[in-house]
Amino acid sequence: MLSKFCSVLRVYSAFATTILLASLSLTGCAGPGAGTGVAEIPSAQLELPKDLPYDPIMRSSAPSLRHDAFYSVKELGQNGQNQERFITNGRGFVAYSQEPGSFKRYYLYNFAAHTSLLVDSEEHTLKVTTSSPADDIFLAYQLEKDNAKLPAEQRLGEKKIGKYDCVGYSYKVGEGKDAGTREDWFAKGLGLLVSQKLSRSGVTTERTLTRYNPYCETTLLRLPQGFTLLK
Repeated sequence: MLSKFCSVLRVYSAFATTILLASLSLTGCAGPGAGTGVAEIPSAQLELPKDLPYDPIMRSSAPSLRHDAFYSVKELGQNGQNQERFITNGRGFVAYSQEPGSFKRYYLYNFAAHTSLLVDSEEHTLKVTTSSPADDIFLAYQLEKDNAKLPAEQRLGEKKIGKYDCVGYSYKVGEGKDAGTREDWFAKGLGLLVSQKLSRSGVTTERTLTRYNPYCETTLLRLPQGFTLLK
């Protein structure tokens, strides 16, 4: 009787595990080590013209940390704040939206193919873009890779931001009337952008991490099929 009970228990456990894994796949999240291939990117990506204009910031490296991050963005001295979402598979594919709850319009980047597109889910269109609000996030990750080369005056030391122990860096940005400064704060040991402050043209904007998922898989990294490319 005990042997029969154990056999039934093993079958039930295997069935439950299968259901759990299927559920994780459908909801778009998986555990460590998931998404090691190019499953996010269907062959439709290869159908884009090869000579499209693209965001110049993509000439440098893409964020290497795989994650799905949510930020709040506010302009100092103003009421209210905006939300945004930054998703990357750590292999050169990125999606960014200022409408994280709907993704009606969002930016889609492929660093390897040098394509940067504005996706309109309502109009079913793709539009080439050569800049986006995500550029400051990209630049932060690109410069953080070479932080060892920064002089002492650009190092802001360490501080606690939320639950993260962070290290900060300061940079000059822009020229002439658009000249200003940017501060980037990264979680130590994790390499995740936690906070960013951009001061330029008399306006100071702060970007603060509200939550992130380090393992999230998402179809939002896929190039939508059946959409019209606008030129």
